[in-house]
Amino acid sequence: MVLIFWGCAVLTGIFAALAVSVSRHFLWSAAFTSWVFSFLGSWSIGLYTLVSTFVLLTLALFHTFGWLRRPAQAVAAVTLGVVAWAVLHRTVDDYWLFFPIGYLFDRASS
Repeated sequence: MVLIFWGCAVLTGIFAALAVSVSRHFLWSAAFTSWVFSFLGSWSIGLYTLVSTFVLLTLALFHTFGWLRRPAQAVAAVTLGVVAWAVLHRTVDDYWLFFPIGYLFDRASS
């Protein structure tokens, strides 16, 4: 588990760097690996590292809809991601924030 945890952290960084330098399509991969990293850390810091997943997701969505053309739009996406994380962190149970993967882990352990 520790290897997967740190592997996802490294992959998030690699995908984020590729999104900046090669193609914005790597934002989706970065968001996914960040989400898995957050889930595996959910017993300690996972809900706080989930902010990176929300930021990467909003950047990916802004890019998909063609709204990521200027730096101000990137700032708006990052701000929206942080606000969405803050609201969901306080109002939604972490089971639902990590739903598909948490459900699979629950089924595998029983």
